[in-house]
Amino acid sequence: MARCNSKIVKHGGKRKGAGRKKYTAKQIGGLLDELFQKIQPWLQLGYSFHKACRYGQVVYETYREYAEADLNFLDKVERERTLINTVARKNVFKSIQAGNVADSWTWLETQEKDDFSKKTITENTNPDDLQKMDKITAIITKLSKDAKQCIAKADKRAAKPI
Repeated sequence: MARCNSKIVKHGGKRKGAGRKKYTAKQIGGLLDELFQKIQPWLQLGYSFHKACRYGQVVYETYREYAEADLNFLDKVERERTLINTVARKNVFKSIQAGNVADSWTWLETQEKDDFSKKTITENTNPDDLQKMDKITAIITKLSKDAKQCIAKADKRAAKPI
């Protein structure tokens, strides 16, 4: 028996982790390389290390302490996990360079919020004015959607050969 947090806990003769095999640094490196090969496809989809282990059928708890001890491995995991974000940014960039107005508009709405955001800050507390503002906001939103649809149609017409 062992004393843990002022309570007596039975361990069944072994302390937690007492029977765990000890690995050398070289063996740990080999284990982490093998692990990385199993979880790499899931990391490339943007999953966390924990979920990638689950989907790659690897016991997360087995590798967690070794992975946390190797900062190079964790950096490699994070680079692989964020690769999808880099690819998506490149795709958006190429689309904007090709003249896609809808993608340009979306990019500006998300990256240049001060000038292009749809959100407005309302400080008026008069209920009548707030109802009017809600109606105006709904009209602006509808016009914005209509404008995006017109732009998309114009892009399709421009893409058709003459």
